[in-house]
Amino acid sequence: MIPNDIRVRQGGAADDALLRWAFPKLYHPGKGNAEALVVAERAPAEDGSPRPHAGFALASVPKNSVASMVPAHLTLAVNPGLRRKGIGSALLKAVGDAAYDLGSQALEPARNVEPKDAGAKFLAAAGFTETDRLHHFQAGVADLAAVTPPPGRIPRGGQVVSLREVAKADVGEFLKRQMKLVSPVVADRVRDNINGFSAKASSVALVGEEIKGVLLVTSQKTHATRDLEVTLAGKYNEWILPLLRSLTLESLLRTGTETLRFSLPSGQAAESASSAIVTKRGESILFRKSL
Repeated sequence: MIPNDIRVRQGGAADDALLRWAFPKLYHPGKGNAEALVVAERAPAEDGSPRPHAGFALASVPKNSVASMVPAHLTLAVNPGLRRKGIGSALLKAVGDAAYDLGSQALEPARNVEPKDAGAKFLAAAGFTETDRLHHFQAGVADLAAVTPPPGRIPRGGQVVSLREVAKADVGEFLKRQMKLVSPVVADRVRDNINGFSAKASSVALVGEEIKGVLLVTSQKTHATRDLEVTLAGKYNEWILPLLRSLTLESLLRTGTETLRFSLPSGQAAESASSAIVTKRGESILFRKSL
């Protein structure tokens, strides 16, 4: 039972200022996405002025996607001083109902959840299922570019091409069949990308028509130390460095990019840190909940 001075309701544009002030690092509505926002509203102060919201939950479906095929991306936050009072559970139920009304059939966290994070325990207790674990690595662009001969020669009969050149009706489903170890979440990200929804660049490793690995560049930071965030998936570790080199490392160096940060599902991560130019950074859990 949530406190009497807090109510959970549907949110809207009028809540933006309070949410951006109270949760500046978390509240980022998507542009043009189908979204459901719910807020935990606090009663006004004694002088009648509004108080920052106790929490919010935002479910976002990427624009132009079919809601029933793409899980809604969930961002949920509760004011630290008001946790363990049932607010998070109330927000989650409300936003799940709203996302279902949008046509979504599942929720997944919009951000990676680390195993030791309190959020991991909350999601597990709330009925979310762990679908996979991503192991995170990084490599210096200069280190990759300087290796001679180029690391990770492409296996005989293979090629690395743009993901958009793969003529498949549903790349996400194709990946789930062909790449037995790839997580469903990564496959969904690939499907979104092939339809032009998310990633800025992509490559795929092929032998014949069988997909061996996929690279997605999902964001580029513009601060002093520039990083490229990459999602990698594949059956064989031999494809990891060829896919990284498909980014044209020399061009990245000219633009000031210093580091490649990439993730691998648990099935591909075992040997990835064996290279002297790759450093492991940790892991996170992929969660999903059916609506």
